[in-house]
Amino acid sequence: MIKRFQPLFEENTCFSFSTVFRFFCVGACVIFSFGNAPAIAKSQDSGKSSVFVKSYKGTISKYKVSMTLNLAGEKVTGTYSYDHVGKPIKLSGEWMRAGLFSLPGDNCTISEFDAAGKSTGKFEGALTDYEFFGGWKAGKKTLPFSLVATDSRGPGSVGLIRKSHDRYKAENHEGIIQYPVLTLANKAVEKKLADALTFEKIHDPDLKGWLSNADYYVMYNRDNLLDVIYWVEGCGAYPDEYFKTIRLSLKTGAKLPAAGIFKKESLGELVKLVDAAMQNKIKLKLKEDVPAEDAAMFKEQLNNAHFTMKEIDSFCVGGDGITFYYEFGFPHISRCYEPEGFFFFPYGQLQKYLRADGPLGHYIKAR
Repeated sequence: MIKRFQPLFEENTCFSFSTVFRFFCVGACVIFSFGNAPAIAKSQDSGKSSVFVKSYKGTISKYKVSMTLNLAGEKVTGTYSYDHVGKPIKLSGEWMRAGLFSLPGDNCTISEFDAAGKSTGKFEGALTDYEFFGGWKAGKKTLPFSLVATDSRGPGSVGLIRKSHDRYKAENHEGIIQYPVLTLANKAVEKKLADALTFEKIHDPDLKGWLSNADYYVMYNRDNLLDVIYWVEGCGAYPDEYFKTIRLSLKTGAKLPAAGIFKKESLGELVKLVDAAMQNKIKLKLKEDVPAEDAAMFKEQLNNAHFTMKEIDSFCVGGDGITFYYEFGFPHISRCYEPEGFFFFPYGQLQKYLRADGPLGHYIKAR
């Protein structure tokens, strides 16, 4: 689990620990206004990014559409067309690979262009290997869109429909929970999956009076593997949000640990690979300016940070690679001093670690 706290002061503002300590110790009585959540930082991918092509089908409002996206790093190009027209419309935009690990909400903006190169609308939403959903905007018009990857519509995947309820509503807390309704031919496995994805099985059920919203993002839904991020947002003494991840076998309904995807004998070496990427980000962060009175404290905290076997299950599966994550645990007031805790590795870099008999074994053969 990684926690992402809403900052206590203005957006992207950090205060010296020593300054804050002295400020509160003098007994000052001040009312603070909460700022917006910090902007999502773009991820620094490990390894070179190649073009990853994904095809999606779905709807914009009541209109059926087909879309093909070319993902290269964090740039997106492609086309989409209305099925009843068939004429391709050019697309260009950006997505943040680690966006859904940083904050719940949109991680992709793609503009559409006519033949003259004029922007005629844009898609804003959540993009994963499995789906792309959100709002299509043109002028003052906004329409909902929902698309599912074509390779997540057959054998080795599970049918998913997004539903919501507000049973956690209390006073000024909306308590809205988004949850998936599953459809699988094997009803015994379907029941296990549905049980594992129950909100109360993933998160603390004692959230009434705190919870504002809970949402989920399906990161991967094929190869008999379902990978989901489940976010919760709420407010007690201050706004707070955090996520948990869950990977499930679509063959058995059981949770899939790292040893079910990677060779057991290579886990130690894999930990070293991830830690090396993490240490590189720490070195970059240590080069940034930090208030002199806090520099030693931050340096000590970062020097003691390592990705270990305890964190080996902290990852999410994607279509072109796997993202590992790490919680540095900095107080929310100094979050801007914390390195980005997300480390992406393309499958070409992970071949020797993947189990040939695991759900991602085909990525070994494909390279």
